[in-house]
Amino acid sequence: MITMEKIDYVISVTGADYTVVRDALLAADGDVDRAIRLIMGEEKKEENFEEKADFDFKNAKKTKAEDFADSITNIGEEIIDAVKEIWEKGNATKLIVMDENDEVILNVSMNLGAIWTVIAPLASLMGVGIGLLSRWEFYIYLDDGKVINVKDYITNKHRMR
Repeated sequence: MITMEKIDYVISVTGADYTVVRDALLAADGDVDRAIRLIMGEEKKEENFEEKADFDFKNAKKTKAEDFADSITNIGEEIIDAVKEIWEKGNATKLIVMDENDEVILNVSMNLGAIWTVIAPLASLMGVGIGLLSRWEFYIYLDDGKVINVKDYITNKHRMR
């Protein structure tokens, strides 16, 4: 078993970077002494070991989890952009977030909501992401009494392109 303590120890002894140490420990089946010998060149390396150490992380394919996280982030950014766009038109009064049971989760004046999204975009993205996963609905109330469903607004906006 490879633990962080083993990785830290091999790094401190060899001065190698994390990837090399991790690959050496994997090749040595978790044996710290053998991993050190592999890194120091005292033991013959497996052909596969060097290939693993030279793995190109920048060009690696994304995992499904990374793709999902990216899509949630993109959708969250679209919702925030739509809210800002409606707010900039000047007639929005409040933002209401409701869950799937039509219970109000958040009821914010658009002045406070705009400040909140400008000051803490990361927090708002996380909140929007959680809201999307929880099937929340985002509504903007206009001063003339009209209500805009933000998800529908985004869908219609994409259709017009």
